[in-house]
Amino acid sequence: MRPLGSCNNHDLMGGIPWRRARSVIRLLNEVRELGQTTEAARAHLVESLLVVVGAVIGTCVLDVDYRPGAKNSLTKVTLAGFDDTSIALFQAHQSHGACVNPYHVQQINRLSAKPCEVFAATDCDLLTKRDWYSSPWVSDVARPARFDHFVATVRPLDGNHRVEGLSFMRAAADRPFSEEDRDVLHLVHLECAGLYVEQRMGISLAPRVEATLEHLLTGATDKEIAVRLRLSPHTVRQYVKTIFQAYGVSSRAELIARSLRGRTATRQRLA
Repeated sequence: MRPLGSCNNHDLMGGIPWRRARSVIRLLNEVRELGQTTEAARAHLVESLLVVVGAVIGTCVLDVDYRPGAKNSLTKVTLAGFDDTSIALFQAHQSHGACVNPYHVQQINRLSAKPCEVFAATDCDLLTKRDWYSSPWVSDVARPARFDHFVATVRPLDGNHRVEGLSFMRAAADRPFSEEDRDVLHLVHLECAGLYVEQRMGISLAPRVEATLEHLLTGATDKEIAVRLRLSPHTVRQYVKTIFQAYGVSSRAELIARSLRGRTATRQRLA
């Protein structure tokens, strides 16, 4: 089996049948047309990947504290395929932290040992069946909801435990995800990185202020941010002032322009 998290896009494309590769190319083009870092693009991506990798439920998340013991650290989430029964899987993750899922325990350990651009794996890659099914999250939450089998990707955003991730599950009666399924998802995330605007631009902010910044950079109004983050409009306005002061700008337009310049410089360094 190919080493996990070690492939570039050319290696992956060579191992994916043309039929599936063509679906990936079409999806990537659609996501870019929608504006890759917009919620519309992320929603289309996750919903389409349900079909591409043969999953029933899927998520795209921004986790600002991806490590053992962290709770309520998902600041942005896009869900697809969830209903009143399956939503318990996501709620357990949000309430108890990523490590409620044994997959994420192993994935965090691997990322800590060997950081990479995008890490992709299935539950079978990281865990024995005994370890998977002995987890309370799997035995008490996933299996009663009739879900099993897990595949995910994680892209570290900086050195402070901020990551963006894609994850998917199948019905319990279905087959496990294959190496090919994993490689498809890996390729998509490599080509889509990042799904969230690179917000921090080298400046450290308090978690709620940073969450406000993330929404600001999508063009959201103060009122929309207040609703999304469950804050008062007054609090949002104060956070916006803090952000402007931190970045030395006086308007949203200046802030977004600075963010875009930073992203362009990063791409040029990587080219």
